[in-house]
Amino acid sequence: MQETVNASDIRICLPLTAESEELTAVAHLYNGTLSVQARFQTVTVIPDEDDSDEGIWERDEVIGMSWSISGSSYLVLHSGHSFRTLSRLMTSLTPVPVLFKINDTNEDYKGTVRIRRLRKTGNTEDTIEVSFDLKGQGKFEEL
Repeated sequence: MQETVNASDIRICLPLTAESEELTAVAHLYNGTLSVQARFQTVTVIPDEDDSDEGIWERDEVIGMSWSISGSSYLVLHSGHSFRTLSRLMTSLTPVPVLFKINDTNEDYKGTVRIRRLRKTGNTEDTIEVSFDLKGQGKFEEL
């Protein structure tokens, strides 16, 4: 089962300092698609001998959840950072914090992602257009 919703105001962040939990934005993506997927395993329920009239039934058990944010968007890099910063985070498989909104709400969500794909699709002096795929690591939560 997979659900998708619009994600917006996507901010890829890094800790302000090595010891700090405070985050600073490295880059800002305007929009994308948040996908949340549940993985199931089918379990067969065999009744006790006393309940032989009940039959054999199956049920699905959730064995995992995953999420990702992907799409194409304009990319704004924050002061002191370049496209190379993001490329290094991607190639080193570094998990990075991400903040985002769902369906243009005012609620912020926070999670950790690995940048799996980041490709320039257009570039002018002021803007960079990219296609991207951010794979969630663990759960995300509302702030």
